[in-house]
Amino acid sequence: MSGLSFLPLVFTAPEDSLLYVGRYDPVLVTLSVAAAILASYTALLVSRRLLVAATTHARRLWTAAGGLAMGAGIWAMHFVGMLAFSLPCATTYDPLVTLLSMVPGVLRQVMPCLSASPERGLTCPSKPSGISMTSPVGTSARRPGRTRRA
Repeated sequence: MSGLSFLPLVFTAPEDSLLYVGRYDPVLVTLSVAAAILASYTALLVSRRLLVAATTHARRLWTAAGGLAMGAGIWAMHFVGMLAFSLPCATTYDPLVTLLSMVPGVLRQVMPCLSASPERGLTCPSKPSGISMTSPVGTSARRPGRTRRA
């Protein structure tokens, strides 16, 4: 029974004095959505170039460009979305970890497409997990600061 002693913490809400009340900035949320739309549109335009590429080398370059556009867009959408959420405490972001958080999303967009080949009848598979790979790394870039006074 002592192993289940944490259950009251799961099913009971903490005291109001212990809770942070956060809010979203609607302008930044809109900017985050716009970044996702722009990245998707850019990747779609690049995919049109991919279809008319004459050589395998050109297709791979266009694939990398499209993956970079989509991966960077996923990262931008997520990071701007994180900036849109504010808490009553100071937070900063580690610049190196923030930049590195773009890598999983870009790789997840590019790698399956580089192995695809129109000659073999393989197309680029769906890549919905880019955000799920970018999110934990990007969130770990957040560093707590001092509490703000109201």
